[in-house]
Amino acid sequence: MAGGKEAAADPSYVLEAKQAITEVLHKYCEAADQADPSLAAEVWHPDAVVNYEGTFEGTAKDFMEWVGARQRSNKAMVHYVMNAVVEVDGERATSRSYVFGYVHTADDRHNISSGRFSDVWVRFDGAWRIVERRHRRDVFLTLPVAPSS
Repeated sequence: MAGGKEAAADPSYVLEAKQAITEVLHKYCEAADQADPSLAAEVWHPDAVVNYEGTFEGTAKDFMEWVGARQRSNKAMVHYVMNAVVEVDGERATSRSYVFGYVHTADDRHNISSGRFSDVWVRFDGAWRIVERRHRRDVFLTLPVAPSS
């Protein structure tokens, strides 16, 4: 379907866009946890920028390389995105969602974090891509791993 004002008024277009955006949010978790650049390319617009307040600010490409290096240096890393609210306006959209992350570090600590994503989306080559992300961290805990018995 064509974009623009006609698409914005079509309920089926809006529902399809919301579902597609939600699936891309889930792909982001896979791309980060697997350090998969080909999957990351399905998430980000080529000109995307990110701001993970206090942690990273720059291009999405540089961010995913940074995440990949961290993923490879840790024992385990998982992310979950949930409670997404998506608002569609033709070929652009915004979303707000919650994110939960867990990392088992190389030095045997558990890092647990939760926060919120505020994303701006655009249609690019027929698919929804994040063009701007702001991450706000709400909680960050570091716990030691209990020794094995």
